[in-house]
Amino acid sequence: MARGSTINMAGAGISGALGFVLSVVLARGLGVDDAGIFFEVVALYNILEVVGQAGAPSGLVRMIARDRAVGQEADVRPAIWIATLPVLVVSTAMGLFCVAAAPWITDVVMQGGDSAVGVEYLRTLAPFMIASTLAGTLARAFQFGYRIIGKASLDGGFQLKPV
Repeated sequence: MARGSTINMAGAGISGALGFVLSVVLARGLGVDDAGIFFEVVALYNILEVVGQAGAPSGLVRMIARDRAVGQEADVRPAIWIATLPVLVVSTAMGLFCVAAAPWITDVVMQGGDSAVGVEYLRTLAPFMIASTLAGTLARAFQFGYRIIGKASLDGGFQLKPV
């Protein structure tokens, strides 16, 4: 347990240091104004990503733990599909909304700077919203000792197997 904590602490320290380096590189490369706009857009993106998950990661934590505890392993796969479909719909709708309404969103959210740059950054990040919300949701599902094992089957499905 101490070894895992040490690795987590080292990872957090490395992440913080690399985040600082990224901030410095962006500020020097984009300039102060554009870097500020970029970080505003990234903050908005992170908020929308959490909203786009619609509580599915927490629901999956509960449902998978419950299904495993009561011996209903067969219910895990349907629970994951049921949880990810609304996330896919909500995140797609939010991504399309961000692309379509980027000028309005940047006018409302940004306090200063060139809103055209903010529109460009938001429209660039919006398509990634779908993948990142699904990845965040599925990461919570598969932290419980399950992994996707692709099978060569006619229906192209995946099978969940305990690790």
